[in-house]
Amino acid sequence: MKKILVVMLLSVLVLTGCSSSGEKKEKEAPKTEFAIGETAEVDGLKITVNSTRTLEGDDYIKPEEGKEWIAVDFTFENTGSKSKYIGGILELSMKDNEGREKDSNIWGKLDGSVDGDVLPGEKLSGEKSFVISGDETNLFVYYKPTFSTKEPIKFIIK
Repeated sequence: MKKILVVMLLSVLVLTGCSSSGEKKEKEAPKTEFAIGETAEVDGLKITVNSTRTLEGDDYIKPEEGKEWIAVDFTFENTGSKSKYIGGILELSMKDNEGREKDSNIWGKLDGSVDGDVLPGEKLSGEKSFVISGDETNLFVYYKPTFSTKEPIKFIIK
């Protein structure tokens, strides 16, 4: 009786082993490059670049000759269970296709700020501005949470 039981158990194990395909599905690498209007997600936070616009300045302060102020409009949505802090000054940067980082711009009228707390289930929308030369065609915005070990999220701006 024990022999029959052992044979049946071994048969089940062998059949179970044979029924698996033997091929492990490779995990797809997470997407890290997004276009305007696409939504990225990192650490319980959805990030969307909604649009860009050129800032003209005002009567007192305008962009230098050959420079342009570009405002990038973001939406951050907290899908997690804890409050998230967005530090736009440190966590958002712009680079050209040669890897040159663009200066942040504090001038011009922005529509909201990208600095502040986002409570669970809530959103934060606002703009961050950068100084660029008017003829640049390849610009990218990077979002890298301060305390995250994940790779930065890259948005193709132009």
